[in-house]
Amino acid sequence: MHPRRAPHPGPGRPPPLDERRLDRLFFACHSHARDIDGLHPGDSLDELCKMIALKIADEAGATATRVFPTLDGLTAAACARRVRALHGHLGIGRGGRRDPRFGAALWREPLALSDAALARIARELAPCALATASGDVAGRAFQSVLDAVARHGMGQFFTPAAVVGFMVAACAPRPDERIIDPFCGSGHILRRAAAALTARPRRRSLLVGVEKSARMARIAATEALVDDAPPMRLVVADSLTAFWVDHAVPGPGGYDLVMTNPPFGSLLRPEAIARLDRFALAGARATPLEVLGLERSIGLLRPGGRIAIVLPDGVLSGATMRPVRDWLHGAVTVRAVVSLPLATFQPFGAAVKTSIVFATRRRARPGDETWFATVDDIGHDGAGRARPGSELPEALAGLRRFIARRGW
Repeated sequence: MHPRRAPHPGPGRPPPLDERRLDRLFFACHSHARDIDGLHPGDSLDELCKMIALKIADEAGATATRVFPTLDGLTAAACARRVRALHGHLGIGRGGRRDPRFGAALWREPLALSDAALARIARELAPCALATASGDVAGRAFQSVLDAVARHGMGQFFTPAAVVGFMVAACAPRPDERIIDPFCGSGHILRRAAAALTARPRRRSLLVGVEKSARMARIAATEALVDDAPPMRLVVADSLTAFWVDHAVPGPGGYDLVMTNPPFGSLLRPEAIARLDRFALAGARATPLEVLGLERSIGLLRPGGRIAIVLPDGVLSGATMRPVRDWLHGAVTVRAVVSLPLATFQPFGAAVKTSIVFATRRRARPGDETWFATVDDIGHDGAGRARPGSELPEALAGLRRFIARRGW
C-alpha cells in the first residue's frame, strides 16, 4: 500500500482523516444500515461498500455532478433520490470523462438501503474527505470493519494478514509477471502483491483476481479504492467453470505465479461438478472442493510457473487423499510445506489444520529437496486476539535461505 496522491486540503476543505476517525466513521455507517434497516452484517457491509465507492467517485470527479456537498437541509427522501441518481451514473465523470475504477459491472447493483438509512449514511460521509486519507490509514480502518463482520457469520474464511504477507514475501513477485488468485475473496493476496511490486519497476505486471461472489468482489474493489492500490483486474466468475478458463488464461501457456487460499470444507457430488469443468481429480461419488481448487490453480500455471496455496492437512496426509497426492507430485515439484497452527482460521469459524504448499510446475530433478517447517504461533489466538511471539518471521527467513540455495 502507498499514500494516496491527493491535493492538499485548501480553504473550506475538511482536514485529512486519521485512522481513529475513519474507523469510527465506517463502523457508524455500517451500524446505520444494520440498525435502521435490520440488515444482516454482511448485507450492511455490501451497502457500505457501495456508499464508500460513491463518495470517493464524487470527490474524484468520476460522477456527472457533485452530490454529497449538496445534501444539507434535504429531507431523507430527497437526499436518497439525489444519491440514487448519482449511483445510476457512477463511472461517467464530469464532462463525459470515464473513470475505469467505477465502470465495472459489480458497481451497477442498485442500492438496497431504505431512504432513512441511505440519507443517514450519506450525511455521515458528506463532510469527510476520503480522498485525502492515506491508503494505509483508510485501508486499516476498512479492514477493522471487515474483520469484525467476518467474525459474525459472513460465511467467508478470510486469509489472515500474517499468512498473506508470508506467502507474498516467500514468492517475491517479480516485475512483468502474470499473477492470479483464482479464489481471491476480498483480494488481500493480490493487494499485498501489488504493494510489493510498487517498490520495484512494475512495468507491465498483470494481476488478476477471480471471485464467484459479487459481494466479495465489491469488498475487494472497495479495499482497493480506500488503499489507493495499483490497478488489478477483478473478475466476477466461478473459476471452476470451463467457460471462464477458456477466456482467462494469457499466452503463452498460463500465469507465472498463482497465490491463493481456495475454499474448503464442502463436498461436491458428480451432478454439481458436471455443471463446472472436467477435472481429473473428480471422484465417482463426491470430491472435496479444495481438491478441485488445487487442480484448477495448478492448471492455470505456465510450465515453470510457481504456486503458493493454502490446503487442509487432510489433503497432504489423509489416507483417502493418496490419489490426489500422486497427481500433485506428477504435476508439480513441491519445494516447501509450511504447517500452520489450528488457530489460523479459528477466528473465522474454521477449525481446520492447514499448511501452505509452495511448488513449481516442472518435473522433479535429481537433487530436488522439499523444505518443511512447523509454525505453532502466527501472532493471534483462536479468538483472533493479537499476541507476541509469531514464528512466521523465522520460518520466512529459513524458507528464503532454502530458495536462495536451491531455487524454485
